[in-house]
Amino acid sequence: SKLYASGGRDDLVYVYAQSAGAWAQSGTIALGHGSVGLGISVSPNASGLGISADGGTLVVANNYNDSISVIDSASGTVRYEHDLRPYTASNEGQAGGIGGTFPVAVVVKGNGVAYVSSDRNREVIVVDISSPSAGKLIRRIPLDGNALGMTLNASGSRLYVAQDNTD
Repeated sequence: SKLYASGGRDDLVYVYAQSAGAWAQSGTIALGHGSVGLGISVSPNASGLGISADGGTLVVANNYNDSISVIDSASGTVRYEHDLRPYTASNEGQAGGIGGTFPVAVVVKGNGVAYVSSDRNREVIVVDISSPSAGKLIRRIPLDGNALGMTLNASGSRLYVAQDNTD
């Protein structure tokens, strides 16, 4: 009954609903980055979206903030933001570790697992999003190329990842 679109530099998710047989914008969800991305003079960039099987959780790849926003779709509020970089306290806590930068796409499996493509680090980050207050890293899947778009097969047993720079 709803359609979501990422707002890019606007740091929003646009919400659409059917009205008189047509889709019309019915609201927005602010991601709360305050017009600031990581780096000097970098704006946030809401990128790919994924939604849980029950429609209750929306996940946004924050391309220039190296994170995902996990949203309660019923209330239209951000539950939490999960940093994808391994050296943060909420992740592996590995000093000097690399990964999780420039997330592009999100696919949600069932109601509790998000697959997030990391373009720069050539990996897919798997995050448990089942908690209402914090994400938890499950694993990192290394790739040969730059991870871009993704999809799961119908049973959710196989993840397909489009990769750049791998021919």
